[in-house]
Amino acid sequence: MAGKLSRRGILLNDESVLSAMESELAGKYLPVRRKRDGTLTGADSLCTLADFGKLLQNMESTIREIGREIKSGNASAHPIRTKKHDACAFCPLKPMCRKVDYHG
Repeated sequence: MAGKLSRRGILLNDESVLSAMESELAGKYLPVRRKRDGTLTGADSLCTLADFGKLLQNMESTIREIGREIKSGNASAHPIRTKKHDACAFCPLKPMCRKVDYHG
């Protein structure tokens, strides 16, 4: 059951926040675990508050740029498609973009 409830992604590197999300920090629900010496594993999932601030600034900048593009009339569809992921697979807007082949 816990496997279905486990989370992925980045987390704030603040033990009070992490403990509020998973009290024992055993890696049951979070991609972080407290080792016997008290340190945390899963450092690649942990970010500082400053890191989150930079991420927010980057997202805000990207959203503003997308808004400028749309306002200037550029609303072309260029969805991301990889071997494992197709952004169009579940998109309810496919009829509106009128693209048969989204990549060429």
